[in-house]
Amino acid sequence: MRARAAALLLLALAVCTRPGAPSEASRYDEARRLLRSERYQEASQITDAALRRLTAESRLYWRLRVLQVEILLARREAAAATAALDFKLPSGPPWFADLARYKLCEGYAAALLHHYPAARAHLDAAQALAESAGDNALLAEIELRK
Repeated sequence: MRARAAALLLLALAVCTRPGAPSEASRYDEARRLLRSERYQEASQITDAALRRLTAESRLYWRLRVLQVEILLARREAAAATAALDFKLPSGPPWFADLARYKLCEGYAAALLHHYPAARAHLDAAQALAESAGDNALLAEIELRK
């Protein structure tokens, strides 16, 4: 009887997990790849769809929110990006890299809007956070925007 119950449980799990369905993390990676390929519409659609399936308790939710802003900035939609930045990321050392990317977005949006002192302040804050996180790729990106 136990063996049969265990077999039914395994069968139910196998049916429910849909191995072909992409995870939200893989959708994030795909949207980031599309952003780098300048396929902004597709990146935005994937990001929006993934966000609808997540809650604010998920770290990936916040990364996708920042990615939405990065897509807007890539389109040079600085005003929309600034409006989309109207949220507060969680704080603390585990979030330093995400906070650095958020500050980078704030700085780039300010620069596109010709608010240069604010842009510099945001980029300086982004650099300090990225250094604390040890994220060299992000540091290079920040340096590019300075």
